[in-house]
Amino acid sequence: MIGTLQITYYKGLLCSIKQKITNGEANIAKPILLLTIIRLIEIGKVLGNKIAYNDVLKETYYAILKGYTDIMTPVQYPFYYMRNDGFYHINGQTALKTPSEKYINEHIDYAYLDPELWDLLQDPLVRDEFRKAIINHYLKEDKE
Repeated sequence: MIGTLQITYYKGLLCSIKQKITNGEANIAKPILLLTIIRLIEIGKVLGNKIAYNDVLKETYYAILKGYTDIMTPVQYPFYYMRNDGFYHINGQTALKTPSEKYINEHIDYAYLDPELWDLLQDPLVRDEFRKAIINHYLKEDKE
């Protein structure tokens, strides 16, 4: 049985990620990467809690991003910087301040989530709940 407290805890973490602010606007790259990860888990493209930096991730990220903005933040930035948000981790070297795609390909094996979050995301109902929370918190026009 999935714990309601764990769901509440991780929903809180997912809705409190640090975002870059430019000209008073929050960059939505990290929320879009979260939606990308959820989608890839849903379609079986992320297995064993290893999120690869590959063409499938990039294509899915940009497809989702285009649905929300014209600002195409390169996927390597949220892929790399979300490691500072408490539930997402990098297996590899994280020594750079500004990662290039080349750096990620050469120095990072994969990203992974807290094991508890990974387990929660295996449940379609929880995935849907997290997806809705991310969209409502970060991507809705009216944040009243």
